[in-house]
Amino acid sequence: MPTKKLLYFTVYFPSFKIDSVLALLLKFVILTPNGLKTNATETSTITTTTTTPIPTTTTTRITKANNTATTSRKSPGCFASNTSVRLATGHLKQISNLHVGDLIFVKRENQIITSPILAIFRHYRSLIRFVDIYTTDSIIPLRLTPLHSLLVLPKQDKHERYLFAKDVSIGSHVFSSDLRLLTVVNIKEVLISDDNGYTILTFEGNIIVNDIVASCYATYDHSIMHMMTMPMRWWFLILFQLRQLIEFDYLQQLTNKIIVSFVDFYLQAIY
Repeated sequence: MPTKKLLYFTVYFPSFKIDSVLALLLKFVILTPNGLKTNATETSTITTTTTTPIPTTTTTRITKANNTATTSRKSPGCFASNTSVRLATGHLKQISNLHVGDLIFVKRENQIITSPILAIFRHYRSLIRFVDIYTTDSIIPLRLTPLHSLLVLPKQDKHERYLFAKDVSIGSHVFSSDLRLLTVVNIKEVLISDDNGYTILTFEGNIIVNDIVASCYATYDHSIMHMMTMPMRWWFLILFQLRQLIEFDYLQQLTNKIIVSFVDFYLQAIY
């Protein structure tokens, strides 16, 4: 009978130690498990090659209704690669072109401020299931994985809270980059092949993407995740603050590589 080996490692911070708890934490931050069931539209790309005197490649997009969608258990919690983020300068930048240290807009309590990007996690997947959320102000939807959270004021509710994308309903409200309420008018599910998913970490634990306030976290409740990621956020913040005195790029890239490698290893090991 095959057995599974338990991955165990220790990470040392300046004044404290985190062992397997960090391993569990990293799983919580980035992974998106199975479990989305909804009426949705599934979009996939199939490429076929026909042998002729002149080789040609035909790409066919197939769209079909899917009444019982099954989220890929190997999909990380993330944003799509074409997601837009507004820099402190006012310019828009695709999430795939952001860099650690870029100043972006985030929400702190009841105001919008600027904050540096502490870390960027990128995962390539052959198949990623996303939820597209359309609002009254949007032509291009916010595309994120089903268990990624965003700030929502549910219908007939007086208090906003972070909800998973899969739990947002038409008629609910999300928050714009100036904290205006935007009504959700349509929700679709799409399946994207051969793409990268991106997760951005800020000290505030949220980010404004496609001019909508969203969480940096997925899979579990935003407030719990924000508390659990405190050591990791402080570690990245310390690295960023000391970037002039230490090998910042090396340590930052090494930490990112450890986290991404662990998540990929974990996914392969358990699935």
